[in-house]
Amino acid sequence: MVKKAELCGHTSRVLSMTQSTDGCTVVSAAGDETLRFWNVFGVPETVRIPVTKAARGPFSHVARIETVKASLQGKPLIDN
Repeated sequence: MVKKAELCGHTSRVLSMTQSTDGCTVVSAAGDETLRFWNVFGVPETVRIPVTKAARGPFSHVARIETVKASLQGKPLIDN
């Protein structure tokens, strides 16, 4: 295997990663309480989603995210 790129951005260790079914996006969950969506092709853009008390709603996380998975049908991302 040959290293092609390094994804930098999390401030704590990565706990889980998954790739979208179309192969264009990688999602990582880390101990810094963020999910990052990485564009695999083209410009290496990321979307950072912080988990803060102000952002929490009825469907938000109350503990650290340990795994992330993409669905086979391309539906929304799920996690536990």
